[in-house]
Amino acid sequence: MALRKFENAVSAYKTAAALVPAEPRLQLDLGAAYAANGQNLEAIDAFKEAIRLDPQMTEAYAALARFYEFRNRVRASRANY
Repeated sequence: MALRKFENAVSAYKTAAALVPAEPRLQLDLGAAYAANGQNLEAIDAFKEAIRLDPQMTEAYAALARFYEFRNRVRASRANY
């Protein structure tokens, strides 16, 4: 049941991101939804897209670093903090 909610979130954020592709916040939230849904590669791509869209968005770097940290990818995590 819980995964179904995240699937719905992923779908909603993908739709929103397609409508406003230059909005980094949508990519950040999409990355969080992907991560919660266990879609790791997609989460990384979304976090990196948020960073590409707004290199000053510290939240995106932190989200990517935490993502790596929780998956025991210490070197990748440190690179984003």
